[in-house]
Amino acid sequence: MHDGYPLTPGGVSDYPVKVGSMLLTLVDPERGFERAYNRWYERDHFYAGCLIGPNLFAGARWVATRALKRLRWPRASAIAEPFDAGSYLATYWVLAGAHDEHFEGWARPQVRQLYAEGRGFAKRTHVHTALFDHLGASYRDADPVPIELALDRGYDGLIAVWLDGAGRDARTLAHDLGKELVPQLLAESSVEIAS
Repeated sequence: MHDGYPLTPGGVSDYPVKVGSMLLTLVDPERGFERAYNRWYERDHFYAGCLIGPNLFAGARWVATRALKRLRWPRASAIAEPFDAGSYLATYWVLAGAHDEHFEGWARPQVRQLYAEGRGFAKRTHVHTALFDHLGASYRDADPVPIELALDRGYDGLIAVWLDGAGRDARTLAHDLGKELVPQLLAESSVEIAS
């Protein structure tokens, strides 16, 4: 033992830092304001509006290029209307058990304060911004990068999938998909984690 932890590494479930929920935001800046939006987001909002908050421990940004947006299906979407809306995606992990403390106790008041100080960015459209509970993860590899480290890993990409649960609640759907289908899809793919 060393400082309370075994010297040999444990599995993905052996450590106390766990994802509890996620903020996902898909945004389009107004045409002509793309550069200004990116500078504002990366130099101020990513940190001041998100990462400096209590219990939010990781974040990452992604860009959906025109070529990637052409891969979206189906063309009719409840998420992005039109289907190619949303060029900039940001994802953030919130510590398990701290969702309300982070969002109600800190994030909402913080963002209001930033906007009151003139540190907002009005020239953008939120295509899809929502909070999601983390229900679990499936891994391709025997000794995987845990989901808690995924946003710091520097992966080349992220695939976001929204499903219609056909009347099933999210926990049941996640459980059913995680039993066979998701592990089979990951087994022979370049995708390491499904969460």
